[in-house]
Amino acid sequence: MYHLGDVVMGQGGREGFPALIARLQGQKRLVVGNHDDIKWLSQGGWFKKVMMWRVMPEFNILLTHVPIHEASIHERIVSVGGVNVHGHIHEKASPKGPYRCVCVEQTNYTPVNIEEIVDA
Repeated sequence: MYHLGDVVMGQGGREGFPALIARLQGQKRLVVGNHDDIKWLSQGGWFKKVMMWRVMPEFNILLTHVPIHEASIHERIVSVGGVNVHGHIHEKASPKGPYRCVCVEQTNYTPVNIEEIVDA
């Protein structure tokens, strides 16, 4: 399960985070966001891996916290038609182009299956 940043915002803050993240099953990986304390989150043992971005060539996607410039997407994804799956913008719409926002405000706080993103 990938989390695309800003995971310690809102309800409970740092104090409530351990109990909240424990409710999510499976191995968790974090693509850090601009509000994340990377050192604190890396040392907590909640995530299998903490990273700045993740290229998934098998799905032709790039996972980031913020939507990145389209040229940067194509520098990191070899295949034409690659998509930048991102968070950061909360309830706002993604930029036009190869972007898919998976902010919890847009997914009813429900995890999204990667096949749904690729097929969209």
